[in-house]
Amino acid sequence: MIINQAITQLGQVRNLLRPISQDQFSEPLPILSGNTIGKHVRHILEFFICLDSAIESEKVNYDKRERDLDLETFPEVATAAIDKLIQRIASYNNKEIMLIAEFEKQETAVHSNVFRELVYNIEHTIHHLAIIRIGIQLYYPDVILEEGLGVAYSTQRFQKETVCVQ
Repeated sequence: MIINQAITQLGQVRNLLRPISQDQFSEPLPILSGNTIGKHVRHILEFFICLDSAIESEKVNYDKRERDLDLETFPEVATAAIDKLIQRIASYNNKEIMLIAEFEKQETAVHSNVFRELVYNIEHTIHHLAIIRIGIQLYYPDVILEEGLGVAYSTQRFQKETVCVQ
């Protein structure tokens, strides 16, 4: 279930890249504090890439991402990374890993596991897709977005239940 949801979220990121141009992908948008859709996509992908590295190292540190500028500049590079991640995630097993976080120049280690971190990445992705959605709707209103893009599963469920009750 968790693996399927992670793959679904990455699929939504991939689907988002289809209707936008490279210029739209890399254009700084004022509503995004001058950031680009590509930067948000890179940020999403690098969290999954960090987790993927933890499968072997048994340590994940989201603070020490590579920040691959090609991921934020070229949609085709991001798409290739998504496809690779989807293949890798499909074979994940749950195992214990250490989450390393840095607060005020102090590293902290917390016991975690692969599936717990996948849940975190799913929620993190939804959050960033919501931000991307705002930018696209404001600056590129002709781009058609997938229904539910950037909306938490619990919110979607609540909205459906509310509609059914009325």
